[in-house]
Amino acid sequence: MPSSALEVRGLVVRYGAIDAVRGVSFVVGTNESVALAGPNGGGKSSILNAIFGSLRTTGRSFGAITSGGTDILGLPSHRVARLGIALAPEGRMLAAGLSVRDNLLSGALALQGATDTRLAEVLAGFPVLAARLDRPAATLSGGEAQLLAIARGLMARPRLLLLDEPTLGLSPRARNEIAAALQAARAGGIALLLAEQSAQVAASLADRVLLMAGGRMRPDPLSPLQ
Repeated sequence: MPSSALEVRGLVVRYGAIDAVRGVSFVVGTNESVALAGPNGGGKSSILNAIFGSLRTTGRSFGAITSGGTDILGLPSHRVARLGIALAPEGRMLAAGLSVRDNLLSGALALQGATDTRLAEVLAGFPVLAARLDRPAATLSGGEAQLLAIARGLMARPRLLLLDEPTLGLSPRARNEIAAALQAARAGGIALLLAEQSAQVAASLADRVLLMAGGRMRPDPLSPLQ
C-alpha cells in the first residue's frame, strides 16, 4: 500500500504570464488530513484544481503530482476521479434544480455499478440529507448544501478527497457539522486535502496546516496544537 495519498513536487500553475503557484511541494499521507491556508489569491484553489485536472482553460501546470504511484499531472478530471480522487469545489457547484438524491448520484459516475449500495452507505453518515433526499438542492441551507457537496464527493469511494473552502460563510454550528463529516471520512480511511482562508479554522479540521501567500508555501506550517 502506498505510504502517501498524494505527492506534489515543484508545482507551478500559470495563467498567461502570471504564476499563481510558484514551486510548491508537499505530501499528504495515507489517511492524513492536510490543509492549505492563506488569503484569497494565495494559490490554494489553483493547487486543488491542478491536482484534479480542472484548471481553467487558460491555466497550465508544471512539476510533478503523483497519487498511489501514478503520475496524474495534466490528466483530465474524469481520469483523476477514476484513480480515486474526488473534489468538493468552492461554491459547491450543485445542480440546484435537481434533488438531493440526483446530486449524490452524479458523484458516483466513476463507480462501476452498485450505486444504490453506495448511496445507502453515504447517507448513513449524513442523516440530514437522508431526510431531504427527494427535495431540490436549492431548498437546503448553506450548511446542508456543503454537506451535500462533501457527500457527493464521497459517493465515488475516493482514497483522497479535495475540499475547496468547505466552511466559507457558514455558522459555527454548520462548521461543527462539517468537521464531524470530515472526521467520519477519515475514520473510513479517506485522506483529505482542504483549502481554507483562516489558519485557525484549518487547524481545527486538519492534522497539518501549510501556510500559503503569493503562490508560495511559507516555511512555518501549523499543527492543530499551535
